[in-house]
Amino acid sequence: MCNLYNITTSQEAIRQCTRALRDHLRQPEPSIDIYPNQPGPVVRNAADGQREVANLLWGIPTPLERVKGKADYGTTNIRNPQYGHWQQYVGVEHRCVVLLGAQPNTRR
Repeated sequence: MCNLYNITTSQEAIRQCTRALRDHLRQPEPSIDIYPNQPGPVVRNAADGQREVANLLWGIPTPLERVKGKADYGTTNIRNPQYGHWQQYVGVEHRCVVLLGAQPNTRR
């Protein structure tokens, strides 16, 4: 299923793999079902430029005409990046990495 992922690693492995300088995670519990409307480890650049890892809900705000007054859990699959609504989110400042069972690279 698209957008379903698992946490199968430790907090330390996440820090090593991402080289995050700040860690706002609580120890992630192993989980076999993490969906976009549930918090999961995400790596992002903070406003001061430092890489950090935090438990976040992830996705891009859904166009208002699609939300129709319901809760907006964000859109995670964008099939038409040229659609005007998405243009405000394509910059580097809106990028992040959603971790999918991160493992440190032990080969040198």
